[in-house]
Amino acid sequence: MKFPYFELKNYIHKHFKPEIHNLATSHFEAPDIELDYPTDLNFAYKLEELKQIIADEHNVSLDQVLITNGASEACFLLSAIFLDENKTCMVEKPGYPPHMQLPLGFNSNIVYLERNPSDDFKINLDTIKQNPIPDLAFLTNLHNPSGVLESSETLGEIASLFSDTGSIVIIDEIFRLFTDAPTLAGTPGTAIVNSLSKCFGGGASRIGWIVSDSDIIERCSDLKDWTNPEISLVGQSAGIALLKDQSSRLQLARSRIEEHQQIIKEVCERHGFTWYDSHSVTAFPKIPLDNEVDFCNKLLDEEILVSPGRFFGYPGHIRVGWGTTSDTFYPAVEAFDSALSKFLSD
Repeated sequence: MKFPYFELKNYIHKHFKPEIHNLATSHFEAPDIELDYPTDLNFAYKLEELKQIIADEHNVSLDQVLITNGASEACFLLSAIFLDENKTCMVEKPGYPPHMQLPLGFNSNIVYLERNPSDDFKINLDTIKQNPIPDLAFLTNLHNPSGVLESSETLGEIASLFSDTGSIVIIDEIFRLFTDAPTLAGTPGTAIVNSLSKCFGGGASRIGWIVSDSDIIERCSDLKDWTNPEISLVGQSAGIALLKDQSSRLQLARSRIEEHQQIIKEVCERHGFTWYDSHSVTAFPKIPLDNEVDFCNKLLDEEILVSPGRFFGYPGHIRVGWGTTSDTFYPAVEAFDSALSKFLSD
């Protein structure tokens, strides 16, 4: 068992510094929140309360929910219980690197679900229907990296195809709450993963979850005893506080998405980028140059950080993000605009 190097994460960590203009962020930079810090160091603390809130949000029973250390652990646990060298996993392309690469660590076969820019990154259902249904699939809604919203009807039909063959589709809903789209939780053939890192700006809480059939939850829970058996007490407290404050936070996030996206879209289109509208805090435009890696390196020389498309399996594009506060975003997009004027006029 050997897992690939997580290039995207390490690229951002390597190049991020306080003075850089960060357009690589993929989360909502949220206001601070008051926390009820635990004084009782019993690990149970408020885990059942947190679990009940998530179960209620997804309209499922408690035995259909597992709290995890972020969505990363959720995806790992699900991969570990379903994948081996005899299994096949479908992943999106372009897609989120851990989804694309986790199956390799379990020596599984990979088939790609192309989400083409010419279709605005929407899922082509016929592609799935015309091929054998794999054992497992990773889908994102909102799509990562493009931020495109897929219809509940399409996702429900995919889930039905998988359920009919005894397969499972993992739907990563980590960006879903930037919209009013309903969750697919409780739909046969699905395992839903989510966390507080993106829409709530609560990445440091390390609170994620899986919602699925109780037998799948039990298998993941048994495996979790060997990976990271407990959930941070501070994370439990933060999770409850963030979920109870979600209405005001999501309202702020959605208004910021609309305002900031329009600004960076205008800059990109003015400089010849092909833009694809997003419902999220990220987009995946095509750049008007041949080599996005060289382009991103030039931006780094100007103290501007974006994510190269090759990390998502799609060279020629970049992922840009605008979830930061306006005080951070406006100087970053101005620097980006100036850098593009410089590069594209050379």
